Amino acid sequence: MSGIIGLQLENIKKIKAVRIEPKNNVVEICGRNGQGKSTILDSIWWVLKGKDNIQQMPVRKGEEKGLIRLELDKFIIERKFKVDKDGKDYSTTITVSNKDGAKFSSPQAVLDSFTGLLGFDPLAFSRMDSKAQYNTIRKNAKFDTDIDAIDAQYKSLFEKRTDINRDAKRLAAQAEGIVVENAPEKRVEISALMADLSNAQETNSKVERAKVALDNFTSKKTALQNKIKELEAQILSAKSDIENVDVDIRRGLEFIRVNKPVDTTAIEAQINQADTLNKAFDLKQQKAALIEQQKQSEEESEQLTVRMDALQEQKQRAIEAANLPVKGLGFGDGELLFNGIPLAQLSAAEQLKLSMDIACAENPDLKVILLKDASLLDSESLEYIRKRADETGYQIWMERVDTTGATGFVIEDGELQAQEE
Repeated sequence: MSGIIGLQLENIKKIKAVRIEPKNNVVEICGRNGQGKSTILDSIWWVLKGKDNIQQMPVRKGEEKGLIRLELDKFIIERKFKVDKDGKDYSTTITVSNKDGAKFSSPQAVLDSFTGLLGFDPLAFSRMDSKAQYNTIRKNAKFDTDIDAIDAQYKSLFEKRTDINRDAKRLAAQAEGIVVENAPEKRVEISALMADLSNAQETNSKVERAKVALDNFTSKKTALQNKIKELEAQILSAKSDIENVDVDIRRGLEFIRVNKPVDTTAIEAQINQADTLNKAFDLKQQKAALIEQQKQSEEESEQLTVRMDALQEQKQRAIEAANLPVKGLGFGDGELLFNGIPLAQLSAAEQLKLSMDIACAENPDLKVILLKDASLLDSESLEYIRKRADETGYQIWMERVDTTGATGFVIEDGELQAQEE
């Protein structure tokens, strides 16, 4: 199916009566603002898509009826409008017939079978923000998988992984900040050392007391020996005392022989170093725990990355299965991507080319593309569109502000004042 052979409007919005028969692939609808140029392009969409796609009252003010007639190579389509008695609403009927005059019983179904996304305006699409572009393509894509759910799950995993990586870095920094020097393999048991010191001190106290007692016993023996000379009468008693003292002396000597003095220097030194060593040990344990937590966080982050990659692969398979209109077109986080690059980062020329590619892909049967606000295009863009029309065989209808009458169909005061040659 080629483009439009003829378009006829009667009492549609600002148009009184107009008939256009294009001769070229690029159909320029020109004129001053407010003369009815936009109505020409709107009428093509209305006649094919019906009342649900008409934004407001289509019949010219003051008239009761309106008509749009569209002639294609295989079909003739007529959509008639009638204003209700109260003038606030309208009804519409449509007939679709072939060239032989035979009418179809389900006219709208016939039109829907070949019209595609005719209302897609490449210029309007290229000027949309990222979110609007995303919603336009997303609305018309058919997915077997819930892409929004995948995006939400991916975003949740991404945020969780970000938090975990932040914690891993924090743990690594804390572990790095702990300096461990001469840490023992286990904590020093100060209570055991204190018990050893107490026992040693008690032993030393006994030894000292024994020495003092020994000195006393020796002095006493000497005194007694002297007293023997003086007190012969008390020799027997003194000898008995001497024997008793000798026993004590032998016990004292034996105790001193068996119980040598204990050097407490090493124990005291260990006690003095215990706090330092235990602090070093605790730091060593703390650092090891932080490193282990860091390792666990990094492992969890890697697992999340694997899950995120799997979600991206699932999303990519769903996008590929959806048969988007242009190869390389995909969905990012609330924005469209082309070959992995956000559309906003494409040049104006690249965006226009992509928009035209989408329009062509969405209308493979009825090769018609509608461009509003084409006056905003520079000369290079206009030349590209004309060249593209010639190369693809698409019929491109453009609305432009131009009062010279040099090109295209000129609309003035709702009527056709000049047409292309």
